[in-house]
Order: sequence, then structure tokens, then C-alpha cells
Amino acid sequence: MKILITGIAGSGKSTIIAELQRRGRKVIDLDDCGVCVWVNKKTGIQAEYHEGAGKEWIENHRWQVVVPRLIGLLNSFGNDKDIFVGGKVARIQLGEIKEIFDRIYLLIPDDAIIHERLRTRTINKVNFAKGDDERKTIIEGRRPFEAACLEIGAIPLNNRGTVSELIKDILNSSDRAG
Repeated sequence: MKILITGIAGSGKSTIIAELQRRGRKVIDLDDCGVCVWVNKKTGIQAEYHEGAGKEWIENHRWQVVVPRLIGLLNSFGNDKDIFVGGKVARIQLGEIKEIFDRIYLLIPDDAIIHERLRTRTINKVNFAKGDDERKTIIEGRRPFEAACLEIGAIPLNNRGTVSELIKDILNSSDRAG
């Protein structure tokens, strides 16, 4: 089973993926595996985020999956076990992404939690959205993304508890389905 764990920046995707890996599960972190790129929303030209790029830059770019790369990576794992993929995907790609995954989970924390996680994050190599204006832009844009995820059938997980509770919910659900 191919399982996507998604949400906006700061929702806890990388933390969940790291814990699943620690527990011996097959995982892919979309931020670190080379299948996603920043692109300009109008031109489609690939871009590179630099710490502190600001609100305008974020509003004009999106983090996008290069679908053939993702499919190739997923295929390299075979079909014998569950593969857990963590990462934000572009809202305009959700229909296509839905066809790749057997299950999609959407992490939904409170705005205050997102704000604090982004402000204090240390696991993100480029310190994405550490600036006040960037964090505000991310939080303001979350509702349309979350609504689009729910529209394609993503399973909402209120990310207000512990990592262990979320992992338990994800594993119990995937074990029952598989």
C-alpha cells in the first residue's frame, strides 16, 4: 500500500515520517528525495527558495512533485510492504496524486502550533517559512489546500496530540486496509 501523509508546512509530516522510519517502516520524505521542485506559478520555470525569500516569493511559487520521478521512486520499493510518503504536494496536482496513492492522510494542527513549529524548526535545511511574513502567508493559505485534500478523499488527522497517537492512527488504519 502506498500512503501519503500531507499537510501544510509545519503540520508535522517530517516528524511522522522520521518516526515511522525509526520503527522500521519504508518511508520517503518528499523534501529530501529529489522528486519535488519549486516552480514559478505563472511561468512553470524551476526556482530555488532561499531563506527569507518573503511573502511575495511564496505567493508566486509552489512546491511541486515531479510525478514521473515519484512514480519511479515508488516502483523501486516493490509492492511487498507499505510505503509511507510524507510531504506537501501542490494543490493543482492533488487529482493526479490521488491516483498514485492508496490512502492519503491530511495532518491538521492548530494555526498556533503551525506558527510555533515554523518559527522554531530545525529539521528543515533551508529554514523555509521561519520569517514572520512567510509564516503568516502559509497559515493564510492553508484552508484552500486542506479543503482540496478533503475533496479528493484525504483522511483528516487532527494533529493536536502526540506523535505516537498519530502513528497509531495511521498504522491501525493501514493495517486494517492492507
